[in-house]
Amino acid sequence: MVCDAGCGTGLCGPWLRGHARWLEGVDLSQGMLDLAHERKLYDRLERAEISAWLALQAARSDLMVGAGVLCCFGDLQPLMQAAQAALRDAGWLAFTVAHAVEPTALADHLQIDGRYAHDEPCVRQCLQTAGFGAIARSPSPTCAWKAACRCPASW
Repeated sequence: MVCDAGCGTGLCGPWLRGHARWLEGVDLSQGMLDLAHERKLYDRLERAEISAWLALQAARSDLMVGAGVLCCFGDLQPLMQAAQAALRDAGWLAFTVAHAVEPTALADHLQIDGRYAHDEPCVRQCLQTAGFGAIARSPSPTCAWKAACRCPASW
């Protein structure tokens, strides 16, 4: 199962559909979900706060994508904990992180555009605390960076 966390209008849907037998999207905005529904790509769409919804999805997802959604969260720890709990053993979390419009020394910073930017050490610490393995990071032309990490397999 693939989860599009913060699916919005479903912009990632066409790409994710090709990698999913079952595709679920979750978003807080019903208007956005209505537009995602019109794409006819998702098997299930849920209106909910992402962290709360993920916390109820014990070990269901093989892949979770958060494209352009981390900028909606200041403290990433609750989201990362919920994501880790919702992923199956050896599941993957892939996400984008916003770059700071203004320079800052803060780990997470509410920018003038109303979005949060997060520095890399903060994100890495949140992932490590949540129990994720190594993080693969690459630069992106549309955000500061994109990353993927894997839940360790149970022994």
